[in-house]
Amino acid sequence: MRLTARLICLTSVLTLALLAVADEAEARGRKDGARARSGSAHKQVTRTGPRGGQRTWTENRSWKRSQGRFESQRERTGPGGRTRTKDVQAERTETGYRRGTTWTDARGNQATRDATVNVDREAGVRNRDVEWVGRDGHTRTRQDTTTRTESGYPRASIFTD
Repeated sequence: MRLTARLICLTSVLTLALLAVADEAEARGRKDGARARSGSAHKQVTRTGPRGGQRTWTENRSWKRSQGRFESQRERTGPGGRTRTKDVQAERTETGYRRGTTWTDARGNQATRDATVNVDREAGVRNRDVEWVGRDGHTRTRQDTTTRTESGYPRASIFTD
């Protein structure tokens, strides 16, 4: 009986959430929930654990579709006040996109990931170059080439550690 009641409650909550999203899209004058050309969003969640410790998660996002840009900043604060962050910046290029991510831990150590993707649609080839730099300063790279063929999309990769 408890499981049935929980499922009914969950179904009701999901239905209300979907209706709220649909109403929000209509209120903005967009049909079929189309995405905004530019904008920003802020989200903050605070949770209290069984021992009373609080964890806070904050995220700020902004995007400009006409300029092909996206930015996101996330911050997580643990029960001891220790904070870690994740910053993402992405932009569209003529032949693909670039995306950079930086993680910072509670001690201020940083790790990064930078990816560049180039696509040649006529030739059916996608090249992706990714570079990771760990908190210890060690660099790793990966180069992928994916080619469209009649039987699928084989990928050749080179990884350096």
